[in-house]
Amino acid sequence: MNSSASSIKGISHFLYSQNPFYLIGTLVILFGLQQCLGKEPQLAASGMLSTMLAGYTLLLAGVAIVIVRWGNLWDDVRTILLVVVLLFYMLSVSLDVQVLEQPESGSFLLGAGLLFSLVLSEFLFRQLRLQLPLAYRLAFYLSLAVLFLYPIALAWISFYRWYQLRTWALGSFSIVAAWPLLALVPAVRSRAPVPMPCRATWKAPYYPWSLFVFLTIGMGMRAWWLTISFDPTKGAGNCFQPYFLIPLVLVWAIILIEGGVVQHSRWALRAGLLLPWLALALGYAGSGNSTADALFVGELRRTIGTPPQLAAWSVLAFQGWAFWRTSHLVGVHRWQELAFTVLAVLACFTGERTIYWRSLAMPNSAGLAIVAAGWIANAWRLNCSYRALLAAVFGGLYLSTSGAIGQLSDPQGFWRLHAPVLIVLALVAVFQDRLAQRLRRLMLSTVPTLALAAAIVYPWWFGDVPAVVLAAWLGYLLLIAVRFWQLDRYVPQLTAALLTLASNGALWIWPAGAWLSTSWLAAGLPYLTAGLLVVAAGLAISLLKMGIVEHGRNWLRIFNEHLQWSQVESS
Repeated sequence: MNSSASSIKGISHFLYSQNPFYLIGTLVILFGLQQCLGKEPQLAASGMLSTMLAGYTLLLAGVAIVIVRWGNLWDDVRTILLVVVLLFYMLSVSLDVQVLEQPESGSFLLGAGLLFSLVLSEFLFRQLRLQLPLAYRLAFYLSLAVLFLYPIALAWISFYRWYQLRTWALGSFSIVAAWPLLALVPAVRSRAPVPMPCRATWKAPYYPWSLFVFLTIGMGMRAWWLTISFDPTKGAGNCFQPYFLIPLVLVWAIILIEGGVVQHSRWALRAGLLLPWLALALGYAGSGNSTADALFVGELRRTIGTPPQLAAWSVLAFQGWAFWRTSHLVGVHRWQELAFTVLAVLACFTGERTIYWRSLAMPNSAGLAIVAAGWIANAWRLNCSYRALLAAVFGGLYLSTSGAIGQLSDPQGFWRLHAPVLIVLALVAVFQDRLAQRLRRLMLSTVPTLALAAAIVYPWWFGDVPAVVLAAWLGYLLLIAVRFWQLDRYVPQLTAALLTLASNGALWIWPAGAWLSTSWLAAGLPYLTAGLLVVAAGLAISLLKMGIVEHGRNWLRIFNEHLQWSQVESS
């Protein structure tokens, strides 16, 4: 009982403090007007609805002035002002039928509606003493101009039967509507505080940003309603799809990132970096089954690309800008780099027939090459081995998708098999970051092991591989081993280099054996070899008894010190 009473008390407090009844009542009135006039086409096109909306807007404006001047109720005024913006949107919508059927008179009425909205907005700013800076007012007034003037352009395009241009104009409304919001970028970059009308109830960022959030929502709804009013299908079969809203999403991402960078706001920066992924999801959401939508997507595909392609490349361009804009921030650069890579790879998998997620195409090899080049350039700039490894992965994907591997002169497939090891060893030998140092320690015994296997096993296992190829591979391993010693200059590194050098010499056992097998020693060669191996085993036992291991360690330590002094003197 107590919990239900507290819930009722909380709801009552919310209704009393926030007073949403202006919004609720407006929605009920709009529905009532639709019931009164919507069923009569002649009444809907007569201008009566527009007149009633304008009158109701003036009524709410008067109420706002009264309750502020005499009651100082800023909470209630906030709701009323947002409702007034909604009514501006409805006023523009109410004139669609008239401007389409009678372009001249409809254009005059829409111009009058724009003038009415501008004058009333400025009147409210002055009467309510809202000291809104110029950049904010410019963005608001330009948005109102788009709201009222764009239907005029669509009406005259329809009047002259420029149907293809009308299709493009319907799809481009969100792009045009996003441009006025860019006027908010200088506003958000400014460090000057916005004067608050009432600091007790209106606080940043709710004032003045709630106005533009509400206005953007109205622009999105207007983009949908324009396809209903001006598209010949007049209903559910119109060409509107979620990807129409991508420009509005991206422009808000720009605003939030600018605000986050300048104002040092983490939540704004995070929101700005996450919004493009919403835009990407809108682009890959697919299209409808209507004829109008199919015609619009077909026109897009023939000219500039499918909606997923446009979404991927738009968000990719945005991420490139965001990467540059946030490159000086600690902790953001790495995530931006990863996001940029994911988007670039997704763009490579998005082809001319890609309409939604399930229709991704084979990757574009040129795009993968660009991604690999970007990673290797960043790896070299930052001395980062893991970036270089990722560049190698993308480079391998490029070679496999472009068909370049099949054009390489490697009939036995030896270098294709050893390419991953070759690349990893090269990157570990070049870079000197922490990951490269750990990998060098892990691969210290790997290099001489590979060299020994190449000298003893490969001539038998890879019988078709020319000896010069094996010699080249062993020479490469010797260079890597020497490089490992140059970087660290410890005894284990020197031991690995000497073992690799010995393996290079052991490679000549096979050609020497082939020459001896054709000489006068051929008959007794197996026995001679076995005897030499037995003697070698006896010598090894004798050397172990003499303490060859300890003497060898001391000799290697002295030799390593001598080489270090030689390197220092030569440098």
